[in-house]
Amino acid sequence: MALLGRTLLLRGAIAGPGSCGPRRVCVGVLSVAVLAVMPGGYGEVRPYSEHEVKAAYLHNFAKFVEWPEEKFPEEDTPIVVGLVCRDAFAEVFAATIKRKTVKGREIKLRRAKRVRDLADCHVVFIAASEKVRIEDVRAAFKGHSVLTVGEQEGFAVRGGIVNLTKEKNKVRFEINLDAAKRAGLKMSSQLLKLAKVIHDTDKEGT
Repeated sequence: MALLGRTLLLRGAIAGPGSCGPRRVCVGVLSVAVLAVMPGGYGEVRPYSEHEVKAAYLHNFAKFVEWPEEKFPEEDTPIVVGLVCRDAFAEVFAATIKRKTVKGREIKLRRAKRVRDLADCHVVFIAASEKVRIEDVRAAFKGHSVLTVGEQEGFAVRGGIVNLTKEKNKVRFEINLDAAKRAGLKMSSQLLKLAKVIHDTDKEGT
């Protein structure tokens, strides 16, 4: 498993060393936000595992997404993150979100073996190791405002919303904007500038 250091994160998910302009600013915003939720935060300089990086991105995606008002019936309704994954990632994510909030809301963790049991969550992460079919994901969350996040090839282009990918030892992500709109989710422009934006009409692998 590749280790991603502080320097790689600060370079950002898209912009490379020496790049300039508004995109680099936006990259910095999310990268610094990711560092802020890492175990140890800014003060601890060490390499981070891929699990830690992905857990931090999951936490921060919630900061850059708006759900319909009905997903938060009460002022103190927590943001529920559902996980379909192995124990190792769940433990890292639990440590990442410990005592942290998003927009003043507590973050709660829920695990399940079946994606359909997580339809009332706000964010759901499906690990590639679980080999969940994208068709089952689409069916489970159809009509629900759930930010689906995967890490398997073709996840976003086949109807998932966010897919975490790796390129040159960096964790990057792509967003299916059509899928997000169907789910009633509004993605921040900052987030979209960081992502590879794709659509339902895009061909897998392009």
